[in-house]
Amino acid sequence: MWELRTDEVLQRWVLYSTVRGKRPHAFAAPPEQMTPSAQCPFCPGNERMTPPAYRIYLPPAENPVVVEGEDAAYQTGWLVRCIPNLYPAVAPPDKASPPVSGFHELIIETPHHEDHPGVMPVRQLSLVFRAILDRLSELKEVEAVRYVSIFRNHRRRAGASLAHPHLQLVATTFLPPRVEQEQVAFTKYLDAEGGCYLCRAIEQAREQERLVFETERFAAFTPRATISPFEVWVAPQFHQARLLDQSSSDREELAKILSHTLKALRALLNDPPYNLVVHHCWREEKPAYHWHIRIIPRVTTYAGFEYGTGVIINPVLPEQAAAALRKLATKT
Repeated sequence: MWELRTDEVLQRWVLYSTVRGKRPHAFAAPPEQMTPSAQCPFCPGNERMTPPAYRIYLPPAENPVVVEGEDAAYQTGWLVRCIPNLYPAVAPPDKASPPVSGFHELIIETPHHEDHPGVMPVRQLSLVFRAILDRLSELKEVEAVRYVSIFRNHRRRAGASLAHPHLQLVATTFLPPRVEQEQVAFTKYLDAEGGCYLCRAIEQAREQERLVFETERFAAFTPRATISPFEVWVAPQFHQARLLDQSSSDREELAKILSHTLKALRALLNDPPYNLVVHHCWREEKPAYHWHIRIIPRVTTYAGFEYGTGVIINPVLPEQAAAALRKLATKT
């Protein structure tokens, strides 16, 4: 079958062509050569292979000891380690001025070389979110920072140069155009429809059997127009614009639903490459916006049609993807 779906808010056009489709196992990722931990700069014992840490979190994960500054620089025994990127995309503020200055940092999510979020304990993932929020709170006080991009690239095909689990924060002194366009689009939707675009998207996902997993506060679902097979969004079921407004209980529940979702993707697609991106409001409160996480598996390749037209060909309907993932998410 063929079906064209559009999302006017996000400006997505997706041509579903399921005659080209395959069973989920056909999208399974091939094995990938891992960097030996002895050569990995992010593994314990190799701390001096990286820039000095500005913060580390020591055990226990439930109530960690936070060490900062010089005391954190090369200390071992950490659970989460926060460092500047050795090869930053933006120049450090002491070396350049806006718009090319900013902060590019890494959060090393675990001391264990292969414990990415689809494997690590929920309490560890919750600590990772705490590290994100702690840093966001600090960067909020830096007047020049206009936005902080938060993302993780999993496996080489998704852009990861190192296998050891880590995510990235890029704080820019400009508001990226795509971020601004999305915030404006959410506001226009609110003015036209009288409600939140994402709140309505969650309702529609429930009505149309596109939910993957849900908790009291959060939902994981496949959006109606997916730009990649098995794309999943995770969002609060209550309206909330800013990631920074998370409570500790919210953080723990977010870790739980993200763990279930990533474990399901890992089981279904053999640990696929993916990009995980946080879409959020930054300094200003945007009443129309609703923060969320997008997980985009890199299991197909854009070619001439996609680049030439902006229309994405997708061989897997989101309802089919949600059904396959739901079976696995509820078992984890």
